[in-house]
Amino acid sequence: MKYPKFLQKGDTIGITAPSDGNRKEMDYQRLDLAVKKMENLGYVIRETKNVRTSDGRGRSSEKTERAEQLMSLITDPGVSYIFSAKGGDFLMEILPLLDFQKIRENPTWFQGFSDNTGLTYTITTLCDTASVYGNHFNDSSMQPWHDAVNYNYACMTGNPVIQKTFEGYTTIACFGLDNREQGVYESGNSDVIMLMNINNDTH
Repeated sequence: MKYPKFLQKGDTIGITAPSDGNRKEMDYQRLDLAVKKMENLGYVIRETKNVRTSDGRGRSSEKTERAEQLMSLITDPGVSYIFSAKGGDFLMEILPLLDFQKIRENPTWFQGFSDNTGLTYTITTLCDTASVYGNHFNDSSMQPWHDAVNYNYACMTGNPVIQKTFEGYTTIACFGLDNREQGVYESGNSDVIMLMNINNDTH
């Protein structure tokens, strides 16, 4: 598996919206704070134009535009790391429009979660390139950073970290069974495996 180079001060971080983009005033405030935070840490931030747009139904823009803007960052040798802007509902629309050969030839970190799993999974499996299932760019706006963001930043910059259960949370594993075809629900194959952090105060 190919591991793209880790972030160094002075590198360029790209933000794009292959799923949905920002559309609420609070989104824009968080985005601007996150940009300022990362610039203060020594990075150059480059936004594609769909980062600040949304159709209100889970898309930042038309599928061709989303695909083109993602590929423009991946094929730019000056971009070292790419963040998704938001989750959404229709990332799968852009998958047939992506040039996976160029993605293989230009290994670049891509990070996102939720609907963006359609990219983190696909880039890793089809292109044999590591990706990051983690927070969207706006989460870097919080002050101070939650441990989850600190752990993420450590990984982004190539610093080993041992992630522990967050204080005040309990980590549990959940297994789901899928026997719908047989109609038997007493036993079956594991279909869903999830790790969840439960807030001890609000569960």
